[in-house]
Amino acid sequence: MDSLFKPTSFYHLLLNNIIAHYLLFLLLASSYLQTRNFCVGGGIPCIEEERRALLSFKQDVVDPSGRLSSWVGHDCCQWKGISCNNRTGHIAKMDLANTYANKYSSWLTFLGGKINPCLLSLKHLYYLDLSLNEFEGNIPKFMGSLRV
Repeated sequence: MDSLFKPTSFYHLLLNNIIAHYLLFLLLASSYLQTRNFCVGGGIPCIEEERRALLSFKQDVVDPSGRLSSWVGHDCCQWKGISCNNRTGHIAKMDLANTYANKYSSWLTFLGGKINPCLLSLKHLYYLDLSLNEFEGNIPKFMGSLRV
């Protein structure tokens, strides 16, 4: 009988598969936890300079549907579309992609206006998504200076 069909080989393969899936889960969970601030009350708040940069960005954005309405208060890590590094409090991700965009979308779901160069203050940003919105003009030249 071929060794592949032996009961011990089958259980060995099954065990290896379970271990591989468990390790993959741990890897994904740990990378997710590094970009979220789950500590309520005792967590590291966002960096003040970065919070001010986001508020400057918001001032130049036209937001008819209020997608940025959560952008109030001192903890910008809790704002919709913003994720921070759990250990440092620095903004790591900014995801403002228009998830409602399709050919039947109302103009109300799009963010518009101009993209403020204050985003250059987000020096720890590694992910930026402004896709499917209606910002003015071409991509600003300063966007090439972002180290995303």
